[in-house]
Amino acid sequence: MMTREAVKSEIDLVEERYLDELRGIIQYFQQLSQPAITEEMSLWDKLRTVRIQAPADFSENFEAYLNGDKTID
Repeated sequence: MMTREAVKSEIDLVEERYLDELRGIIQYFQQLSQPAITEEMSLWDKLRTVRIQAPADFSENFEAYLNGDKTID
């Protein structure tokens, strides 16, 4: 079985032009790893499963994105 470190070292060998596609594949597997939401879960547990895709500065500049001063490309 491959270790996390071995996978990370393999990523370093991937050509730059393929990194966006690779990121999408990784995000797909992250979604598969999330627990299934059930009726027995509390609201807090359900909220913890929420994942968003946003720029690195999204939390710091939330209002700028909200009012359109900044946009997500």
